[in-house]
Amino acid sequence: MSITNLNGELCIFIPSHIRYDNQINFLDRCLKSLINQKNVTFDIYLSISFKNYKFKLDFDNYYKYINYPNLNINIHNERLYQIEHLKYLSNKFAHKYKYIMFCDDDDTYNEYRVIIMYTMLLQGLNINPNIYAITDVNNIALREYWQYLIKSEVIIKFFEKTNKFNHLLKNKVADTYLAMYLHAYNDNSGTYILYTKQLYNYDITNINSVCHKINSTVNTNLKSIRGLIIYYLMRKFYRSISEVAKKNNLTKKQIDMLVPEKKQIIELTKILYNNHSELLNDDVDIEFNEKYVDNCKLHS
Repeated sequence: MSITNLNGELCIFIPSHIRYDNQINFLDRCLKSLINQKNVTFDIYLSISFKNYKFKLDFDNYYKYINYPNLNINIHNERLYQIEHLKYLSNKFAHKYKYIMFCDDDDTYNEYRVIIMYTMLLQGLNINPNIYAITDVNNIALREYWQYLIKSEVIIKFFEKTNKFNHLLKNKVADTYLAMYLHAYNDNSGTYILYTKQLYNYDITNINSVCHKINSTVNTNLKSIRGLIIYYLMRKFYRSISEVAKKNNLTKKQIDMLVPEKKQIIELTKILYNNHSELLNDDVDIEFNEKYVDNCKLHS
């Protein structure tokens, strides 16, 4: 079967911060699933940072054995959060391609995912040239940014819109902004199509992953509570903020002290996806405004 050469047409971004033992093994599994894609060649960009020097040495020893000419590795000496890795990759490389895909560093692709999604996108564009993305996850509540194939202009616009909010991107769950932006993105006439068979292998078993910790953490300390509240603000889960406050016996004033950047987070969500509350979550019946957040029923 012929090989479709997408070099210069499509690339895949992988953001990675190595912070625990065995994580490089997950990354290796991820890279192999991309390198071994069937019937297609394309460029892969890895942006990577490390918790400590030992992990960097482990990676140095690992990647010298990787033999894939289209893999571009970008090593950072300082710690970058996932969204910061994506910003680096987008600013440096996105303009060179028509289309961008993503993979989390502990997930994998079905071996035909790239060629199937690319082919489906081209077929869709022949019908509607305004299509901006394709994803293989039907349930929008479960859809993350890495499950999309997008036009490169979309991520470029995203980082233009967030440029003055760089300080809000410095946390573990800030990639939520991109996920929600992709759900809501609509450049006047844009739309997206779905491929119903899931070809992205989302690893929910990795106990060290951020997603696993969000889903399983019992609120036992202020740091984890703060992280959850920021996450819920990003997704506009205001009822969930109220539930966290009640569960931990926190007042509105204490919430404001814990998350002093709350108003800025709300401002950014308005800029990115204010008009698309129907796409989001358990607050679909609530008009999105700052007043609701300030008046959510917390203990006084």
